[in-house]
Amino acid sequence: MAIEPFRPAPSETAYWLEHRDGSTPSSTILHPSFLTLVSPGDLYLDVGCGYGRITHQLEKRGAKTAGIDLNFKELRLGHQSSPNVLFVQAYGEQIPFQNEQFDGAVMLGVLGAVGIEARRKIFAATVKTLKPGGLLYVAEFAMIYDPAVTTRLDNVPWTDVYRRDNQVTGEYGSVVVHNNDGSTHFVGHHFTYDEFLFLFRGAGVAPIASERVAVQSNVSGATRDTWTMWGHKAR
Repeated sequence: MAIEPFRPAPSETAYWLEHRDGSTPSSTILHPSFLTLVSPGDLYLDVGCGYGRITHQLEKRGAKTAGIDLNFKELRLGHQSSPNVLFVQAYGEQIPFQNEQFDGAVMLGVLGAVGIEARRKIFAATVKTLKPGGLLYVAEFAMIYDPAVTTRLDNVPWTDVYRRDNQVTGEYGSVVVHNNDGSTHFVGHHFTYDEFLFLFRGAGVAPIASERVAVQSNVSGATRDTWTMWGHKAR
């Protein structure tokens, strides 16, 4: 069951808190090869679980699962569909579980939704919850290099968007989505393979597999590439 709701700080959270009834954007996937490594009875943590789409997949593999997210409305929906899963409202930087408690953890579409500092803190906090040798799986949208690939709304090459928004975010590959009044709706980051490697190795996780996978966005319907990577925490 989910704990009582609290009021998250507005920084970097407002966009994700506005979703309800399973509307949280969630296009990234668990790679089939990774799923074969999930065994019945394994204890798994889903960081940024939303309404439990991925948590439910782990549960179907026989894993005992827990999920954390800031959006209490979506957590409540997840509990309704998967009552045996422990859903907890929490920050990814402050995971309310013991160190070395889980056999595995997954993060899908989480790191690209926060800034560089929060990204590293969430990654490190997640790795701390893993047992030595535990599995970590991460999936995020991939950086686009082809100038012929354009944004859906204004038909601007993504490479031009990266250069333009780099002046605001200070990080190439981070994009700013605006509201109609010009205010910031949310900021998202598209990753390179090397950025994934840096995060994994910097946190003591040895990658065992990685693949660039095309998925269909559940928001725009467009096909987008994602990076998937998984590996073992050092023993």
